[in-house]
Amino acid sequence: MKITILMPTRNRVHLLPKAVEAALAQTDGNFELFISDNCSSDGTAEFIAGLKDGRVRSVRTDRPLSMPDHWNFAYDQALEKTTGDFILLCSDDDALTPDAIETILRAVKANPWGRLFQIRAEIYYYDDDINENKNMIKFQFPRPEGVERINGRAHVRSMLSTFAANFPGPGMVKRELLKEVKARYGKIFHQWAPDYSSGVLLMLLAGEFGRISPPVLLWGKGRASYGSGSQANPDHLLEFMRQFPEFDGRLDMTPYPDLITVNNMVVDTMLRTSRMLGAEGAWMRINDMAYRRHLREDIRIYQSYGHHRFDSFVAQVAGDRSRTRVSDWVDLQMAKMPKRVARWKRAFWPSNIVARLQGRGPKTVKIRGSEAGFSDIASAAKYYVQASRDKSIWPRR
Repeated sequence: MKITILMPTRNRVHLLPKAVEAALAQTDGNFELFISDNCSSDGTAEFIAGLKDGRVRSVRTDRPLSMPDHWNFAYDQALEKTTGDFILLCSDDDALTPDAIETILRAVKANPWGRLFQIRAEIYYYDDDINENKNMIKFQFPRPEGVERINGRAHVRSMLSTFAANFPGPGMVKRELLKEVKARYGKIFHQWAPDYSSGVLLMLLAGEFGRISPPVLLWGKGRASYGSGSQANPDHLLEFMRQFPEFDGRLDMTPYPDLITVNNMVVDTMLRTSRMLGAEGAWMRINDMAYRRHLREDIRIYQSYGHHRFDSFVAQVAGDRSRTRVSDWVDLQMAKMPKRVARWKRAFWPSNIVARLQGRGPKTVKIRGSEAGFSDIASAAKYYVQASRDKSIWPRR
């Protein structure tokens, strides 16, 4: 069995080399790296041309494309030119751990039913992160194990109810499933948030997916990200939206089309996806209570960084309860119940109490590179694999 690591990129030559370095540093050689360059103009093409490694192949668009169009191009090219049984998406600001392919292949072989897998990640904060977490990793200790089998439709419903469910996005997908999605819906990714639109289509068509618990990826958080980076600067998100020729400064289907925040863009994407599905997606409904709560948080974060252009929406979002139903509150509480039970077990289950008293219990750990000796996301990925299993190497404080 073989994995194709697909890495789309555009004008991030300051980030791409470390993502490539981490991808190529695998303990299992059953993979290939396929890089798709979205007509970069910053030296990315020259960097890719200089990669003298038989495991690396690349393509390049002839003009700049929006992110969904580029991802569709990249996947089309990967389906045509690569040979992996599964295609694993890795962003150019993330880093795979050295044992990623080894761990993934072991999980897939133990779960032959799986056509779609979610790859769990821990967090790496770049030096330019919007918070004070500079060159730092945040992870759970000890490293979780196992593969969880999850109903796709139920997971979509949970996400719509709480906005807190982990979304597999494209994740790691079997080649045949990608072809099915493309044949049925014309393409894999749709705007504005391509990972959310593809996640819905893949989960509904696959019916179920596997969540591989050992985190095998460091998710890079910094100002270059259109997700976390846009929380501190709405202009960064507008820069992303202007990639789309059809974007006229307003969203299409949300109740607040002029409120350009990450969560409102995601909701607009989900509503557009539901419309595209027609009768098949008629059951999809956004929980208004959770939706407005997240919009208020978006605005609060903008305000904390000195951006006040959306202040006029505060009272409107807080007071607009005309669409909220009692069922919204019920759905929100029911969707949160599994996580509440899990937290209760971690806190009060006898074996977990004993483990904590003995220093073995699960805990969230933050370690800075200046303390542990890593200087970038690739070296942090190597350190994480050791630190997630052996706390004796943690820096003393």
